[in-house]
Amino acid sequence: NRNLVYEQSPFFDLRPMIPNDTSMTENCQNKNSNVQIPRLLLPRNRTSAPLPRLTYDLLKTYSNINQKYYQKLKSTRVIYNEGYDDEKGDYIITINEKLNDRYQVKSHLGRGSYGQVVEAFDHLNQELVAVKIIKNKAPFYNQGLIEIRILERINQLDSDDSHGIVRFKDKFVFRSHLCLVFELLSVNLFELLKKTQFKGVSLTLIRKFGQQILSGLLFQ
Repeated sequence: NRNLVYEQSPFFDLRPMIPNDTSMTENCQNKNSNVQIPRLLLPRNRTSAPLPRLTYDLLKTYSNINQKYYQKLKSTRVIYNEGYDDEKGDYIITINEKLNDRYQVKSHLGRGSYGQVVEAFDHLNQELVAVKIIKNKAPFYNQGLIEIRILERINQLDSDDSHGIVRFKDKFVFRSHLCLVFELLSVNLFELLKKTQFKGVSLTLIRKFGQQILSGLLFQ
């Protein structure tokens, strides 16, 4: 006895065949009840088959894949310092945020290997200052403590500000970041050259720069 096996095709539906001669069907069933009656392959709607559906809805399929991928990526995203830091340990700056409930961030001034600097308004002294926000990593934190000791020392020795040493105003820890507060200075030399379209500055201005630099280097 043989059993006839029919596989499902993506393009055809298997339908029972209706025989014209009923006597032949009865004879087949009487001789062997295990023999299956052949089924006729009929074409079905092409748009409902898996392969055509994948082709017709290709953009929709990729869209669904992308959504699932980014949802999974978002769910597995690592959160640093309760969401306040990025993956490099830098504080994520928000304009108008108050640091230490005193210094309101106004703009971003620059970034370096140590961290970043923002312009902020000191609500206690009613003045603009520069706040240096050290990275939330132990080596940078420890280096910042050394910098604070040096700044406090030279500011004490240059109390009359006669050597052009930058004024160190305050220090605090905000959300695990060591922060140093300085007087807000003017544009740096690179920004000054950009304003002159890199044509340089006058010798008189260069002479003033040189005098200030040498005075700072001679400070002991």
